[in-house]
Amino acid sequence: MSGPNAPYTKLDSTQTTKQAFDETQDAHRVMPISGSPVTEPYDQQVLTYITSGNGTGEVGTITYKLNGSTVATLTLTYNADNKVIDISKT
Repeated sequence: MSGPNAPYTKLDSTQTTKQAFDETQDAHRVMPISGSPVTEPYDQQVLTYITSGNGTGEVGTITYKLNGSTVATLTLTYNADNKVIDISKT
């Protein structure tokens, strides 16, 4: 793909970007991280969405599974403006 809307990076299942909302610039910025937040092997990602309150309609959890068993879960927390304010891993 080329042109002004071409992606600058192509991510696969072993890569991730950490983003933060910059209130002063009213924009998201990508923050450097080392490695992936999920280092366990997985073959499936299951997304659940928030149905009410902060973050309604956004991804609430990402469950990583291997052979049907959960190996890790990321839980996203949103503020009243539906911006991610925290990501925790269990």
